Amino acid sequence: MATVSFTTLTKELSAHVNAAYEDNQLFVAQRYGAPVAMLIGHDLWLTGQERAVEPASHTEKNARWVRENLKVIRDGLAIGTHTVITVDAVPKAVFVPYEWMRTQFEELGLPATQHDPDCAMVIYRNPRTVEDLAAEFAGTEDPDFEMDRRLSAGPARVPAVRRERLRAVIYVHDGVVVRVRSVDKAGTWEDLPGLHSLAPVSAPMTAARIEKTLPGLGIHPRDKREPRWGTWREYIDLAVED
Repeated sequence: MATVSFTTLTKELSAHVNAAYEDNQLFVAQRYGAPVAMLIGHDLWLTGQERAVEPASHTEKNARWVRENLKVIRDGLAIGTHTVITVDAVPKAVFVPYEWMRTQFEELGLPATQHDPDCAMVIYRNPRTVEDLAAEFAGTEDPDFEMDRRLSAGPARVPAVRRERLRAVIYVHDGVVVRVRSVDKAGTWEDLPGLHSLAPVSAPMTAARIEKTLPGLGIHPRDKREPRWGTWREYIDLAVED
């Protein structure tokens, strides 16, 4: 097992992919000195998928694309999406989250990482999305609650490692914060068919309640907040007082 930086992987990806594929070598990919991912052979990844209670979502990309898009891959790993690397259409190696590797292969004795901070999810909705959701839940007792508690991580459900840290959800409609809801850390998530889950969110929070229970958030209803181009969801680290 060896440690490697993402900077090195950008320059020497092919050599590391071949070593993982041909020699079953394991590489711990670090960022700012902390392990965030592992590069492993495809066969070992399949074993991990078989061990998992629920197989992880994944995407398949060729080596050239991977080398030029490591930031995209890191963002995907943060929400639990693995990246299978192909060479001439043959799957050879896989980028997986470090914590997934620790869980599925306890026999490796990978050390625990520093505890990640709690976080909030920001969901950006354009007017068309708001209109569609309002129509979908029009017959329910509380349409806003029904649309707000249905969450996903884009290409997959919100992964367990993220659910454990999620303390609030901010809903932004057409550039304006319309609601902030807390997430019950002891609540139950109900997985729906497909990519969505029903999250244990609270009633809309007042500004005073936000300041008391989510002091590190600094976001309130009626605040203006524009998404980065092409982004409809992001996570914000925060400090939470019990």
